[in-house]
This record gives sequence, structure tokens and C-alpha cells, in this order.
Amino acid sequence: MKTQEVVKRYGSKAALARKLDITPQAISQWGDEMPELQVFRLRELEAKSHITSYRIVQDGWPVAWATSMKEIQHYAVVYGQDGPVTIQQLKGRRWVEAKEGGVK
Repeated sequence: MKTQEVVKRYGSKAALARKLDITPQAISQWGDEMPELQVFRLRELEAKSHITSYRIVQDGWPVAWATSMKEIQHYAVVYGQDGPVTIQQLKGRRWVEAKEGGVK
């Protein structure tokens, strides 16, 4: 994920830093690409800001997020070409394995 694109989306380094609970100086040290850990943290935080959130987990790592089952199933097909995936749904503060039409 390009650092400048994300900064632009949030409006400033300070706003992005507040979202990630880090300093703007830390963002200045990233270079062209966001560190992978910060990408995952940002995606998790963004996903939690939706009322109903879904994510794809592959090889133990979250790789895609969506707000609807239909959308996440599309991502599952795409990411599934690279190996097995799990669809999870955010329930309260934890992720649980989801199935079409609801949560297991």
C-alpha cells in the first residue's frame, strides 16, 4: 500500500497517525510503501468501523475486508485461487468463522 495514497485518503499524516495511534514522525520514516504490519492494523481498524464486517483469512493472515457477505464471497473466490481461505465475521469485538446466511 502506497504511503502517500493512504495519507491523502486520511487528509494528513497527523490524521493517519491518530488512527494508528503512532506519531506523524513514524509515518515520515516509512518511505514509499507502508510497513506490512501497519497495513494490517489499518485494515483491521477500518473493518471494525463498519456495523457488519467480514474478512478473508489465508495462511493465518487477514488479506481482504468487506461489508457484505456477497462482496466477501467474491474476494474468497479471488484469494482462493492461491490456496484455502476462511471467511470471518466481526461479532462484537471478535472475529468468528462465518457461513452464508449467518455465523456458525
